[in-house]
Amino acid sequence: MIDAKSRVLLLAAASLLPLAAVPVLGASASEFTDKCAAASQGMFNDQDCNCMDGRAAAPDERQDLLVFFDANIAEQKGGPKPDENSPQIKRGSAALNKLLDQCLK
Repeated sequence: MIDAKSRVLLLAAASLLPLAAVPVLGASASEFTDKCAAASQGMFNDQDCNCMDGRAAAPDERQDLLVFFDANIAEQKGGPKPDENSPQIKRGSAALNKLLDQCLK
């Protein structure tokens, strides 16, 4: 059985958990927006990238987009051209086109 003092400490700690998650969620959105802007080489502004970030709700879609952005950023830095036959790159490109269509209307 938990004594009253321990119960109060547990409740206080539990009440802080949602606050601890806020920076993580913010970092995730920032990572998406930063990579989107870097990969686009100025074609998309922060508003465009934030819109896409807000609409890319499915975790798989977000991951495909991040892989697509990373591949394009790597190419810009002198790396190899993204493998257009990669299923993940294809899905990322398709997701980007879908989200751009929604965001640029």
